[in-house]
Order: sequence, then structure tokens, then C-alpha cells
Amino acid sequence: LLALKPVREINGNDFSSYTIVYNQNEEGTGEYAAEFASFVKLAFGCDLPVVTDETKPTEYEILIGRTNREDAGLVSVDLDAFESDQHFLCQVQGDRLVIAGVDAHASHMSGRGNYNVTGTANAVVYFGEKVLGIDFFNGSVMPAAPDPVISLPDGWTYTDAPLFDTRILYLRHDDGIGLLSTDTHYCGWGVTTPHQMGNLITGRDENVDRAMPCLSDPDNIASLIANVRKVIIDHPTVNCVGLIQSDSDSYCKCAACSAAYREDGTRGAMVIRACNAVCEALEEEFPDVKFMTWAYGYSFKPPQVTVPHKNLIVAYNTLVHCPAHAYSDASCPYNENSLECLTKWEDITGELFLWDHTSAFGHNIIPFPDWDSVLVNARYFYDHGIRGAFLNGSGAKSDFIKLRAYLYSQVYRNPLMSAEEYDYRMNAYMKAVYGDGWRYLKQYLEKICRLSDSKHHLFNAGVVDYYDMVEVAACADEIDSWWEAAAAGAKNEDQAEQIRLDRYSWLYLKQCALYQPRFVNGTAEQRAEYVTVNNELIAGVNEFDLSIESGKENGEFNPELAPNMW
Repeated sequence: LLALKPVREINGNDFSSYTIVYNQNEEGTGEYAAEFASFVKLAFGCDLPVVTDETKPTEYEILIGRTNREDAGLVSVDLDAFESDQHFLCQVQGDRLVIAGVDAHASHMSGRGNYNVTGTANAVVYFGEKVLGIDFFNGSVMPAAPDPVISLPDGWTYTDAPLFDTRILYLRHDDGIGLLSTDTHYCGWGVTTPHQMGNLITGRDENVDRAMPCLSDPDNIASLIANVRKVIIDHPTVNCVGLIQSDSDSYCKCAACSAAYREDGTRGAMVIRACNAVCEALEEEFPDVKFMTWAYGYSFKPPQVTVPHKNLIVAYNTLVHCPAHAYSDASCPYNENSLECLTKWEDITGELFLWDHTSAFGHNIIPFPDWDSVLVNARYFYDHGIRGAFLNGSGAKSDFIKLRAYLYSQVYRNPLMSAEEYDYRMNAYMKAVYGDGWRYLKQYLEKICRLSDSKHHLFNAGVVDYYDMVEVAACADEIDSWWEAAAAGAKNEDQAEQIRLDRYSWLYLKQCALYQPRFVNGTAEQRAEYVTVNNELIAGVNEFDLSIESGKENGEFNPELAPNMW
């Protein structure tokens, strides 16, 4: 066998001879420079000095973000050539390596510009993955074996960007582990601006009155426009205002609104028409401001006649879909109209956004059975023109939430990855985080997906709607053995605790399924064992502050009842 001496060089110069340079006046680049240095240390074992560009130029430099080396003519970076604030450039220019993307210095960052500028951050991470062979798990880095020969010649260029410009990972308790998650694409959406229409009509408080106001009433529309104008003026950096229906099933049933529903074939007709009225009234005064509404609940179906204004973004909301099956699966009664609706929205809307639900919203702790459709769904939305996503979770931190965050961060950066790559990434993560018994947990997740296939339900359904209790009870003992084998394979305390935490979601499902056969109809020994496991589940819920039911504080638990009866 031939033993190769490792070669790690830039334009023929060893990596160890380089200095990392950043501009201290550019927000974030100092952090990115330190991160880049840590990646080199992890991959090659060498410590590179990190300095600001106020230091005198040296012969060999790695430039992070925009530096005064550009002003001096030592390197050249055409940021205007990038299609979006997510794009980046890694390029060898003589004895210098440029790692840069659009960042806070960009001219369009003033006023109501796009605030989602993470080009250089993306460049650092992508370079770490592609060149240095680093895997990023849960906000930490783990070295893969880098190629024995890494030689970047003069002119070597790597430019790329995540395929989704916006990737908002809102998984509660995720501890910020969504790799390269962005902020909201439009500053102020749902944060500094009201985002339910009723809150923007004078005299209404949707915290008290959740009924949808009449949107054919000209006084309501005039009030809506006036208050939206005030919001924009009061928030000089906001470039999007949310205009959605009340978060309820209510809608106006007056004659004028009902006529619009019939004409457009959807009860969401007046929502789009009201949004259009706001867009038309304010487009000349505030040309840099857009508006966002939802295709959600009764407004999910696109209108047949009304066309959304060019400044109106429609957020396709998956609330009415079934998470047990791919959203494109027409054999599922909840998803059968998905393709027709999404295609129609794509045809009539200038910009589509995704608002997805990524965990159970009834009993949060239910195992969420989407592992076999995470990639399929991301590609489905990408193929239909969606480039921004808000992934909305509840509070299910015991249901492999860190693995979920990792996979979402990967597929919404690259929804075009192959199924083989998705599986490879999932396996690599699980091996690193769970230890030698990871295959048993992978087997469990695959089984969970199969167990959910026979059920069709919405996100906020109960456990008996997610799973057939008889089917779960039949394989409960076998699945228990997988968890025991996984725990035995843990190599350290962190892996053991992660396995223990994620297991509580399974215990919840199992105890619901076994209540009738093992407690109600069981022997005295089975009843005692059932209570013991319930007490174990209760202790875990309290120790890790797990949420059982969405929107409710945990109460007193009775170990002699099924968990879904607590």
C-alpha cells in the first residue's frame, strides 16, 4: 500500500504559513474568522493567527469577508454578481484565499433593504464541509478525515449558495442548532408588526375578539390601510407587513363577502382582496415594502378570479395536510388536493413562501412520523418555486429534535440532494450522536413511519389518530429491545442521556397503546409493570420539562391512566 504524505496547500504554500484577516468594522466577520481558524485547527492541527485588516499585509493571507485588501487592489471581489444575499465566493487569488459573500456592508442594506445577509457565514461553513471535510452536528463540529491531498491552485474558485434563501428553523428547545438558519427574510414579519388583520383595524383586539372582521366593509379597509401605513412609518427598517386572517375558523358571512366567496370559489377570497387593497394603496408611497398573507385553513384554496398583487407574498401553510404521508401523496385524503392547490398558487402568485408544521401540535410528545418524507417535501416545495421556509415546531424536545433540526438544515440548504445522500447524512449524524447502537434507533424511526401509514390526520390530532394502538401494542416489546440495545451501545454520558431523553416520546406512545391490554385487561403483574413505566415517564417529563399537550401546563399525572388521558 502506498502511504501518502498529506499535502495541504494554497497556491503551493502550506496552510500553516497563512494568516487569517478580517475587518473589525464589518459585523460578524471577526466571529467568522475565529470559526474558520477553529476549522483549520480541527482538520489540520495547525493554529493560524487571526488579525484585523488594520495590520500590515503579509505574503500569505486568508481574507474573511470584505477587507481593505480589496481597496488596496490586492484582491478583487465582485459582490454585485451574486444573485442573493446567501451567495458566496471562495477563490484563490495569487497567494491569498478570499472567503466572502454579501454582508452588512452591502449598499442595499440601508433603510428597508433585505436583512437576511449571511453570505460570508455560508462561505465559511461550506468551505469547512467541502474542503476541510468537517461535519456539523448540533452546533458543534466533528472532523471527518480530510483528503490527504488538498491543493488549491491560483484561480481555484468555489461559489455556491443554499437553494432556499430563507430557512427559519423554529423548533422550540432546539438550542439554536439549525445550521445556517437565517432570520426572517423580511424584517418585522410577525415580530415588530401585527400580523393578523383584526389587529390592524381600529377598535378591534383579536386577543379578545377572534372573529374575522368584515372585509367588504369600506370603513374596515380604510382603517386597515391607515393603520398599516402607520406601522410602516413607525418602523423605518420594516420591509414586510403580515396581513393574515384570524387564527380561527371564523369568517364573515354577510351578503357581500358571501358573493365574493362564490365568485372566487374560496372563503379566502376577501382575505386576498383586502390584501390587494392595501398593496395598491401603499405601493407608490412605500415601493420597498411587501406584504404577506397565508394560504391557511379556509383560505388554503386559491381564488379562481382574484390575482394576488405583485407585492403580496403568499405563505403556503401546511396546517391542512397530513404529516404521516408526503405532501405530494395524492392517495392521502388530506394531501390529495395539495398538488392542484400549490400549482395554482404558483401560477397566480409572484412570490410563494412556506410555513410548515414540523411536530405534533396536539400532544407535543407524540413521535412525529415524517422521517421518510423530509427530503421529499423539501424538494416538492422547491420544485414549485418556493424559496423561503418557516419550519414551525411545537415543544417536542424528546422526539429526536436535534436530529430533526440537523436534517431540516441540510435539506433546506439543498433539497436536490439524492435519497442516498439524505440517508448517509442521517446515518452519520446518528452514529456520532448516539454511539454504536445508532442502527437500532434508525430501525425504530423507520418503524414509526410504517406504523403511521395506516392513519390520515392533521398536525393537531391526538395519539390515537396518529397511530393504530393495536398495531403499536403488537410490536411494543420488540421496539423496547431496540431501545435497550441502543442504550447499551452508548460510549459516553452525553450519548446515554440523549438516548434516554428521546426515548420518552416512545414511552408515551407505548403506554397509550398498552393501557387497554396491559392495564385494563392485564394481570396483576402486568398492571404493576404498567404503573412502573408510567412513573418512569412522569419522572422524565418532570426532569426534562417536557411538554405533553400543546398550549397547556403539565398537571398532576395519574400513573394508573393512559398518558393521553392525563
